[in-house]
Amino acid sequence: MRCTEGVWMSLVNTNEYIYVALDFEGLKSLERTPQEDLFLTLFNTVVSNLILFKNQFVINRDMSTMFQRFQDGATLFESDSKIFQAKLCIIIKDVPKNDKDEIVREFKSKFSQIVSEEGEDNFISRMYKGGLDIIPWPMFNDAAWFKTLSTVNKKLDKQEVKYENARTFLQSTKVIMAKLKICDWGSLDENLIQIRVATLKRLLPTVVSYGLEQKDSVTEQLTNHDTGEHIDDPIVSLSDILHDFEKSIELLPDSDIQLYEENGSFERLSEDLRCQSNDHFHSDLQVDHFCGNEHQCQKFCEDDGICKVTTEPKRQEEVYKGLVKETSIAFTKYTQSNERLRCIKKIPPNKFEHTGKHTHGEDSFHFCDAKCQFCEYFCTLPYGHKQIHDTRHGNMTQTEFTGESNEFEYAGHKLRVGDQGVFVLCNLHCKDLGRHRHIDYCQNAENCKLGNQGQDIQHINEKVQPNPDNPKDFISHKLFWERTGFKDPYSAQEQQEFTKCDHECSDEKHHKTGAVYQAVYQFMDARINSATTNQNQMSATQDSISLILFDHEVIVPFEYRDLTDPKDLLNSMLQHQARGGTNYDLAIQKAGFLITSYFDPTKVNIIIFLSDGLCGVPFNQLHTICKQNKTRGSPLYLYTKAENFE
Repeated sequence: MRCTEGVWMSLVNTNEYIYVALDFEGLKSLERTPQEDLFLTLFNTVVSNLILFKNQFVINRDMSTMFQRFQDGATLFESDSKIFQAKLCIIIKDVPKNDKDEIVREFKSKFSQIVSEEGEDNFISRMYKGGLDIIPWPMFNDAAWFKTLSTVNKKLDKQEVKYENARTFLQSTKVIMAKLKICDWGSLDENLIQIRVATLKRLLPTVVSYGLEQKDSVTEQLTNHDTGEHIDDPIVSLSDILHDFEKSIELLPDSDIQLYEENGSFERLSEDLRCQSNDHFHSDLQVDHFCGNEHQCQKFCEDDGICKVTTEPKRQEEVYKGLVKETSIAFTKYTQSNERLRCIKKIPPNKFEHTGKHTHGEDSFHFCDAKCQFCEYFCTLPYGHKQIHDTRHGNMTQTEFTGESNEFEYAGHKLRVGDQGVFVLCNLHCKDLGRHRHIDYCQNAENCKLGNQGQDIQHINEKVQPNPDNPKDFISHKLFWERTGFKDPYSAQEQQEFTKCDHECSDEKHHKTGAVYQAVYQFMDARINSATTNQNQMSATQDSISLILFDHEVIVPFEYRDLTDPKDLLNSMLQHQARGGTNYDLAIQKAGFLITSYFDPTKVNIIIFLSDGLCGVPFNQLHTICKQNKTRGSPLYLYTKAENFE
């Protein structure tokens, strides 16, 4: 059972601040899609001042995937002042004192690599303007565990207050959640301004007429909508403003509306009033003169490009019924619409029109009018830009699936050639494919006949749906996005992975075993890299490692070896294949035997236990090993990871 599901909120009210603590469910939950993971990460980043991200002792395959989750959101939201202000603190838990400096260098090395690979789009620079800190957290039985809490508290105190009050926090949180729901990656500032303007338009008529606010059928006292406090409205007595009026009759409080004396001149009161008609020539009044007042132009903007792009969900949720009978996929469909805004210029008095062309703003921004051919989202760059098009992408409404087989599986759904891609987002489609290639119509049949396709193209000799008579090619992920004219929306790390061969061993046992071997090799490689970064090769070469493979039996490919030649150790691993059964007892017994056989009081004993099988917990064996190590004055650290390694 997981400790957290979704997001939980706690409040601490102090004399100075209200502290809001948000506890987020860990990433890579089996019950969430990559898109849901991405949205949780973005919400956490946008709404918070300080983010504490807890990690294991080493950077393993899962950890790299976690960083990729962060990177996925780096290029989505516009980088404005309201969006990304948080400080990210990477908490590395249960770090022995002797390993503190080394593990920090290891993580810094990984982050430096990300910055180098992703360039200006790296998630650290774009999403965490408050900076990045790496905090090795001591073991729980160490007094420093509690002292480190004060370190985190000081970091929070140094952060600038993000919200003026609880009302601002609530409104911003609601807007952020709504933006994520509809995949609106535009400016948060702009959304908040639009909300304020809409509120003013709704309230002003009643405020001016009666000095009150009206919401639905309820009238209330004027309120400061930033603070929630009522606006003081002095009581006015008729005896204070009218001559010879002795009775003290109180009028309804009416802020900033002046009451004139009785018998005042109506001409004087109305002399400054302006004509309010939108028709500059007053045709409805049947007059034949030019108006002597200026009026707002009612024409639309004539500038090149798109004035305004609006993203919204078509409905709260839709269901796609696949060509395979049992396939039913719930999803939210996002649509974009473009709009021509009205001219902001005024028509001068006694004129038919203003000078110059119609525009919705002097030097105003106009979007490029190019659209992604798959989702039809507009390019977010200014009209006339020189670089490659870029956008945030939406549902692939203009695509349909094809494949080498008529039926296939995608993201856990059974599909058939001809199924629509409407339930998939452009910027997440390839993520679910892993290593892959695309199918596109052949663009140069002559070259294909001569075998001159190039390294990113492989001609398909068989007929492939749809339009089987039209020749088609396999093309690389890189070429696929180059042909669109739009920037590849995937991270540099993912793009590098997509360049690799898409043929992998289909045997499930081999795949899982390979994942285990990869995890072990990456762990050894990380230890060596951290030592190199630390300029202290001895710290890694002093490590001694043993590997125990187990199913219904136990095999030890190598024992008590140093890390001077990890490739040799890898070759030793590769000699063994997965078979059947799972016996934790034998594995832990063997681990205890090796610890006893090679016991060294100067070294820390660590067992990293990986399994994708089910078996009873070996309590007796673990108790025996722990007791033996305690007697020797050397603690035992046990890290477990039991999951499916696919």
